[in-house]
Amino acid sequence: MKCKTLEKRKSKRSYLSWLVKVCDYSRTLLHEAEIIDVSCEGMKIRTRAEAPQQGFAIVVHIPVMDSHEESMPVLTMVKWIQKENDGTYLLGLKYMV
Repeated sequence: MKCKTLEKRKSKRSYLSWLVKVCDYSRTLLHEAEIIDVSCEGMKIRTRAEAPQQGFAIVVHIPVMDSHEESMPVLTMVKWIQKENDGTYLLGLKYMV
């Protein structure tokens, strides 16, 4: 897997920890992940599952009102991937309109 170097975001980040579901475009569940930070341009997530490739479109389902039954789908594209020493992956995601 080829990893792109991290790029600096120009917008302010808000740090949080929130478990989300990550799906492909056909709504097939890929894995669960943790949101690390969000900005107006995108978000960073951490996952234990093998990361998709750069440019891959994924839908992040963010729970609404602490309910895992209702969620807000957010379409994103994988901009960069970083494998951590503990075996997890950090993914930089850009919002797609």
